[in-house]
Amino acid sequence: MRRIISTGLIVGSSLVGQAQASVIGVVDSGVDLKHEKLVNQVWVNPSDSSFDRIDNDKNGFVDDVNGWNFIENSPKVIDYKYGKFYNSTVQRFFTVQDAALEGKASPADLAWLKEAAQDPAVLKQIVTYGNYAHGTHIAGLSLTENPEARILTIKLVPTENPLAGLKQKVATAVEDGKSPNWIVRELIKGGLTLLAKAQGIVFAEVAAYLDEQHVDVSNLSLGVGASQARAIVTPLLQLANQGSQPKLSDVDALASFFLERVNIEQAILLKKAPDTLFIFAAGNDGLSNDTFPAAPASIRHPHALSVAAVDSSGQLTAFSNFGKVVDLAAPGVSILSSVPDNRYLKLSGTSQAAPQVTAVAAQIKDINPKLDADAIREILLKTVDIKPELKAKVNSSGILNSARALAAAEGSKTQSLNAAIQSARVSIVDVNYDLDLQSDRTAPLVQWQQPFLF
Repeated sequence: MRRIISTGLIVGSSLVGQAQASVIGVVDSGVDLKHEKLVNQVWVNPSDSSFDRIDNDKNGFVDDVNGWNFIENSPKVIDYKYGKFYNSTVQRFFTVQDAALEGKASPADLAWLKEAAQDPAVLKQIVTYGNYAHGTHIAGLSLTENPEARILTIKLVPTENPLAGLKQKVATAVEDGKSPNWIVRELIKGGLTLLAKAQGIVFAEVAAYLDEQHVDVSNLSLGVGASQARAIVTPLLQLANQGSQPKLSDVDALASFFLERVNIEQAILLKKAPDTLFIFAAGNDGLSNDTFPAAPASIRHPHALSVAAVDSSGQLTAFSNFGKVVDLAAPGVSILSSVPDNRYLKLSGTSQAAPQVTAVAAQIKDINPKLDADAIREILLKTVDIKPELKAKVNSSGILNSARALAAAEGSKTQSLNAAIQSARVSIVDVNYDLDLQSDRTAPLVQWQQPFLF
């Protein structure tokens, strides 16, 4: 049982009418609930709606008025001190990166962008601010065209390095003369398995909370992909080999081992919240999730969708992950949304594609509250714009068509689900993507989503 002493500002509209609106869980880096775009659509706990230091609903979360911070065990769902990292350099970076991804940056801008991305001090500012702003950006996109939906915030960004103890064990084993094979088999794989299990424990707790609060759809634009997994296992293998650079094949084999186990453990999310539809960002490594099972994006379940990113021409972006375990695509280049302190920025990534699907899922639920997670998922998948070039990239071979999905939801109130979908496919045309505009596939994309390791 948690014992939290807290004070805070109650944010959100009145409780009247909330019961009829869809609830969207934003599991991310925290949300600026005071942002002008979000303040009137903040979920308020109907049973614990004031910061009175009392666990009124007796669920173990004291003053979980607008959600919960599972990292710091607190109702404080954002730390505003990180707003200081927003400066002219950070602003310029995002602006130039946006232009570069749209193929509109000058040679001088591209040179500056690459230089900035290689400067550790500048990169630290960008990544720190990006992590801070990420959840607010996702929240804004999740509310697209849906003034009735409510955002419930789950903060889930780690602050400590969980691998410090494992690194020390590996170093000690090397000093004791253990062979590299023994260290990998007994220590590293065992440590990574325990780390994956820790993921499952936290995800189970998050899912139970989402289920308790009757969250209809939850967005997770986060996770661990190939690049993060490689970064985790490479120094461990290097230690085991007494400083020698490990073979890429050994790194990838161990990275894949870790990712598979993380997915297995994180799948508890779907078991503990059986009525919630989960939307995952596919990841931004530009790799196949069939080969490197990005977590949690590669979890396969009837109530889960993984989303890739396309550019303004409808083509899969160079940074987007893909594969049979990825379900559909949505626009993910230069997407404008809210960031803390009443600012707005254009950001790019599968993180920006996923919440657009989340927004449509919530709208479907509000159009026809009788539709469950299975039906909402079916509508989203069967109303996509089919693109032959995506056939080998995403399982549905298509891109989100929000108008068609919403038409199917409306039709489902008077027809069978299948009939409503077929009618919508006939009546709503495909989105007309601009084939003359293609993103710069060489532009650097700095990622600021933290890998979720506990």
